[in-house]
Amino acid sequence: MEMKHLAFLLILAGQVFAHGVAVLDASLCTYLPLRATETSVEVENQVAQVSTRAEFRNQGVQDATVKYAFPLPDGASATRLRWFVEGTWHEASFAATPQDTTMPGEDGMHQTLRAYLGENPVYYQISTPVHVDSLLIVELDYVELLPYADGVVSWTFPADYHLLQTAPLVSQELNLNLISEREITELWMNEEYVCNTENDGHTASVNLLREACYATANYHVSYRLSTDDLGLFALSTMLPDSLVPDEGMGGFFTFIAEPDPDDASTVIEKTFTLIIDCSGSMGGNKIVQAREAATYIVNNLNEGDRFNLVGFNSTITSFAADHVDFNATTQSQALSWISQRYATGGTYISGVLQEAIQQFADDEAGNANIIIFFTDGQPTVGITDEDAILSLVSSEVNSLSVPIFLFPFGIGRDVNRSLLGNLAVQNNGIVEFAADSELESCITGFYNLIRNPVLLSPSITFSGCTIDEVYPVALPNLYLGRQMLVSGRHNGGPCAIELSGMVYGEEVSYTYEVTMAQENIENRRFLSKVWASQKIEYLTALYYTYDEGSPEAEALEEEITALSLAFGVLSEFTSFGEEVDVEEPRDHDVTPLGFALKGNYPNPFNPTTTIAFEVTQPFTGAAVLRIYNMMGQLVRELRILVHGTGEYSVVWDGCDTNGNLVASGNYVYTLSMNNAIAGCRMTLLK
Repeated sequence: MEMKHLAFLLILAGQVFAHGVAVLDASLCTYLPLRATETSVEVENQVAQVSTRAEFRNQGVQDATVKYAFPLPDGASATRLRWFVEGTWHEASFAATPQDTTMPGEDGMHQTLRAYLGENPVYYQISTPVHVDSLLIVELDYVELLPYADGVVSWTFPADYHLLQTAPLVSQELNLNLISEREITELWMNEEYVCNTENDGHTASVNLLREACYATANYHVSYRLSTDDLGLFALSTMLPDSLVPDEGMGGFFTFIAEPDPDDASTVIEKTFTLIIDCSGSMGGNKIVQAREAATYIVNNLNEGDRFNLVGFNSTITSFAADHVDFNATTQSQALSWISQRYATGGTYISGVLQEAIQQFADDEAGNANIIIFFTDGQPTVGITDEDAILSLVSSEVNSLSVPIFLFPFGIGRDVNRSLLGNLAVQNNGIVEFAADSELESCITGFYNLIRNPVLLSPSITFSGCTIDEVYPVALPNLYLGRQMLVSGRHNGGPCAIELSGMVYGEEVSYTYEVTMAQENIENRRFLSKVWASQKIEYLTALYYTYDEGSPEAEALEEEITALSLAFGVLSEFTSFGEEVDVEEPRDHDVTPLGFALKGNYPNPFNPTTTIAFEVTQPFTGAAVLRIYNMMGQLVRELRILVHGTGEYSVVWDGCDTNGNLVASGNYVYTLSMNNAIAGCRMTLLK
């Protein structure tokens, strides 16, 4: 059996997301209409806990059976799923079986739905039928490490629903709270949404509330961090023994490191080879942008650098026989050579890589030896098998007396992502992909990234407290404007962390002093899930290095499954399974996120009653009161704007959404705010 390879990507471009979908028939594109959405986000130093709530209404399907699907963002880990129907909350357990990805409908999944769900959806079959005119509410929680580049952190949420539903929503709500040890210098949301933002430098918030609106754009919230605060920022907690799900230490940490290159700056001379794909598929605007990107690179080499340019299609053409010194003469000659590159012929990937690597054979040790290789297609000339190409490259690199740093760049949709990803992983590089229209800007940005390394082949050591199970095991290279995120377990107390490595042949190191928590910090319990997610990612990558069904692969699958079930984090081999018991909401319930429902008075009542609650922790946003009959049908929804702590109340006049007085009987009301919900019952007597 062919060995599988797992490609590690710097950026995944072109992903399309949407709100979760309550699917009735995937082949016919029929769904329960989406009525309202609420999204709550808590971000601490770039670790985000997201809770999304979607309300669907059955407008006419008798006893509808629904399969819920949500387009989980790449790199996120789902941690909880529950749903409300017919007046009762249900919660899914974790099951030791892969997700059931089959969808209702005779002809499979329609391409529109498939495009919305992307590459990493969560699926769940709702076990309770949804009656006509009833609501289905689904809540999904997940945790993710937010992407970062050049001081800007970005959070994206799948809020674009317009291809699945043209009708407006009753409401959209977003409440994002942010805490950062580094100073927040800017905070903004994409222009499609008008929102309230607050920023005092280290805490910030984004609040959005729209009514009678169309869901036509994703949420994009970004914030810029001060570049004067580079260093290492650690989050930690110590779980009590009763909450530690295995035999390991109860302390969990995640740190985010971005060393200041000025603390250990060294000017390293570099030897560059730029490989340019000139095959026929690069025709039109792509080859024009490729020439412009190559021109930019040549114009931004440093004095002391050596370089060469290699073009390929069915054959290979080099600017020079070997690397040449960068100066005004060679710069002018190289620019002329670039201007004469045109797109024609096949794609001789194996040959051009072999040629480029062999050109480093006579280079002196001490320089940083860098190959930038961009291509838009599959190998069609020479060796075309992925494993054979990887083997050839490995053999050629091993024959050299100097290390090679290979940086592939994939263009468009037809590129072999697995091949380029493994070329990077096996040769000290990183890989990036871009759409055809982004080529010039992405390649120039990519070049500026790799020409400014902060730490290559990094390692980490700890002293002081005991540290164990650190992930990722192989630390990623650090480049200017990028970060390293590491998770592990600890036993608490002061700890010295030393990051060390090379900057293209020169040794550098950075040392930081932190204190690991020795007590349970309630709002950081999610760190155990972040750690488990990173370990699962490592074990999954290891799993794919073995043949399917081998003893090694089966042992890793068992370990991943056990870890997923123990820590409540979905993996490739687990899924949300049968429902678990959920306690009924209690009167005067106090939620862990800062409000207390005080009940209603009078009760019983006729025809009006006042529902009161107290906000006990700082919060600004909307509290939503929903009233249901005993069939689980939504009768009325009321919204109360909350500004900080204090007592609030709202009067219900006994009328439904249409202004009609409701019948005598028992009703359930729930209050949701800031990712928490509490409920009580009341009685209308006439």
